[in-house]
Amino acid sequence: MFRFFKSKKQQLITTDIHAHLIPGIDDGPKTVQESIAMIQGLEKLGYKRLYATPHVYNEYYPNDRLDILAGFEVLKRNIEPLNLDIEIYPAAEYFLDEHFLELLKKDELLCIADNYLLVEDAFFDRKELIENYIFQIRVNGYQPILAHPERYLHIGQDKDRFRKLKDMGCLFQMNVLSLLGYYGSEVKKLAKYLIHQGYIDFLGTDIHNEQQLKLLKKLKQSNTYNHLLENNTFLNERISSRSPMDKIG
Repeated sequence: MFRFFKSKKQQLITTDIHAHLIPGIDDGPKTVQESIAMIQGLEKLGYKRLYATPHVYNEYYPNDRLDILAGFEVLKRNIEPLNLDIEIYPAAEYFLDEHFLELLKKDELLCIADNYLLVEDAFFDRKELIENYIFQIRVNGYQPILAHPERYLHIGQDKDRFRKLKDMGCLFQMNVLSLLGYYGSEVKKLAKYLIHQGYIDFLGTDIHNEQQLKLLKKLKQSNTYNHLLENNTFLNERISSRSPMDKIG
């Protein structure tokens, strides 16, 4: 949740919980070289800890735990010799569908640290299906983090649904590029509404490619982004890491 205070000292965000960094596994980087360039770019922007979160969407990206960990090992072998001052952990971004429920029941999920689970919904209205998924996640002992809620314009048409999801214990992660209008003016408008309501718990890049890296560099010149960091507190730096065996760095 946001906490408003008078100090104008910016909060430093050095942990990115949403980044597509594993090559050739989804719509993120296609090659190891692209992945390395993105990771080096994020390091230059001040990030110290990254969670690689490829899509798990059975219809388009039918990745499983072993696929992701195998891809992560390839990335690890190529990154470690560079001695970068950054840690990278494997996780995933799960699309909420029947396949996800199967993985949930089998306990075959890759979390962001502890029991934090990054999930995404469809970009069209499936009525109140998302509430049912969030309930199942909570019942099974996981802490859901909804990726980029500002992009779900259909939920924004009935904003009480955002409040309901928060009341159910769902955390929200906003894409920082939404503040630059990257996903359109309506998404930017909804992002500002969610910020004003104090609903955003995490900031994330949701980076997929080097072009987005160039845009992320512009955030330092964004008055909206700087105001956000000056007047709110996020949970990025409070999230704990797993065992050093699970990471690069």
